[in-house]
Amino acid sequence: MKHRRSVTYVEYSRDGRFVATASRDNTARVWTLEPEMPSTPPLQLNASVISARFSSDGRRLLTAGGEIPPRTRGEARVWDAATGEPLTTRMMHSGTVTSASFSPDARVVVTTSYDGTVKLWNIAPDPRTADGMTPALQDPVFRR
Repeated sequence: MKHRRSVTYVEYSRDGRFVATASRDNTARVWTLEPEMPSTPPLQLNASVISARFSSDGRRLLTAGGEIPPRTRGEARVWDAATGEPLTTRMMHSGTVTSASFSPDARVVVTTSYDGTVKLWNIAPDPRTADGMTPALQDPVFRR
């Protein structure tokens, strides 16, 4: 398992068959362990990837990151863990995203950022919107 720059995060899938890695090379990867090889193309972000976390069912991967050192933008995104296809638009912050997590049912993502906000994102498909996310939950819900 190799990236072009330093690896910032690693996580096993719940079933132990896959590993997700995040890197400062602006990519996350999903790897199979038997044999050890990439199972998806690189998942490309616009800046360093700080974390890559599987949903509880292992079907989705949530990436988070931003500019290092923290500057003025950050993003999180949900991907199909089997194909590497994006499942959501970029969930943007005005500072590097420092943490991102799925809710237990994987219908909501919570993100935190150096911009001092915590945001909730409803990622359950919503046929009324072009990107499938409910806009009302994209506003900050907490601020320091």
